[in-house]
Amino acid sequence: MANRYIHEIVDFICFGSAYPRVHTEKDAAWKTLGLEHRTKNHELYNLYGEEWNFEDIYPKKLQSFFEAIQRKHGAKAEEFQVWFAHDILDKVWDGLSFSKRKYWESFLIWVIYSPRILKDWAGVDVINGRLLRVVEDQKTWKASPEIKFEYERLCRYVEIVKSNDEILQDMLERFGEKEHASDFG
Repeated sequence: MANRYIHEIVDFICFGSAYPRVHTEKDAAWKTLGLEHRTKNHELYNLYGEEWNFEDIYPKKLQSFFEAIQRKHGAKAEEFQVWFAHDILDKVWDGLSFSKRKYWESFLIWVIYSPRILKDWAGVDVINGRLLRVVEDQKTWKASPEIKFEYERLCRYVEIVKSNDEILQDMLERFGEKEHASDFG
């Protein structure tokens, strides 16, 4: 299972928000059930092989479900996407070896420490507080000043994780963390 900070980084890259509340709720059963926590709040995870697989992550049935959520809940629909993306990332993470997990952790940290990459590749402008959105087939930057604070919180969280993990420290030092970390501020 991917650590919470990995879920938050992926969501920040994909959605422009880390959604910590969603992940806290999603994994709340961990406290009482441990590894069995996925029997609660991990609906899509438990449907792997029946309703979806890695060749067809969003089959027609799920696409219809998300479209219905979009119509009913509008902007709040993104939280539903985050809820289910959590399960997909957990399923992917389960299939990775320890060394591949460390590789992906260090890569995701490198991306989150790279404001230019976040802006140019993911459409998340942490310096100016904007998100690139597609509205009626047109790309447009939407003001999102809270993104700066969320980015700073996420970076502090990552720093704590990194300070307790010598493997991540080593990988990031060897593969260029310092080169891009100075982009912010």
